[in-house]
Amino acid sequence: MLLASLAACSRPGPARVLDTTTGGTLALNQPLVVRLDGPLDPLSVTPRSVSVMRADGRALAARVDVADGAIQVWLEVDAELLSDPPAAAIISLTGEPSLHALATRDGRRLGAGVRRQFALEGGLHADGSGPPRLVSPSGATTPESAPLTLVFAGPLDPATVTPDCCPALPVAEGLALEPVPASISWRCVGQRFEVRLDWARPHGELRLDLRRCSLRGLHGGMPDPAPRITVAPASAR
Repeated sequence: MLLASLAACSRPGPARVLDTTTGGTLALNQPLVVRLDGPLDPLSVTPRSVSVMRADGRALAARVDVADGAIQVWLEVDAELLSDPPAAAIISLTGEPSLHALATRDGRRLGAGVRRQFALEGGLHADGSGPPRLVSPSGATTPESAPLTLVFAGPLDPATVTPDCCPALPVAEGLALEPVPASISWRCVGQRFEVRLDWARPHGELRLDLRRCSLRGLHGGMPDPAPRITVAPASAR
């Protein structure tokens, strides 16, 4: 009996969530961080163990990572979310007795379900004051296929992402041709900003000159570099 008592005393208790302080409101693209009292087991982080929602219970699209032993949640911000930004985001964590309870690396499971609320402001945040940097495509001579996704390191000003912000001109020597209309959408996760351009109708080879685009960063700077991008011809879809 003495050995059983000693074993019970030495058995580690359940994991618990540490108090979360954010120092005020967060921008929509800043990370929401939750820590347990020990390094998190990444394999226990699943859509059933971590969910993100508005205060009224509506789900929020988000990417969930594990970094430095903690949960990092990044909201997927697009035009729809920016037009109706949540005042707060709630992270719901599953605990015992659920089979999907979060756990630490040493095998301790979260003792009970927990919710943490983060106050948000309805805008984006840039980590630095420099212009966004174009990551992809590089603007090489190999034509890109449509739809075309421009990927930037650093958020753009969403107000500059408009249907006519990046005119694509047909490649035809000596002719003054009109730009081919494109549908455009964007998404921001953290400091990664994507602009998606799609030309629905059939077209020949197009050329997109980012120096002539009206895209701008949150601080007003023009994306850098600003290459010319060739878009391969597209047939009827």
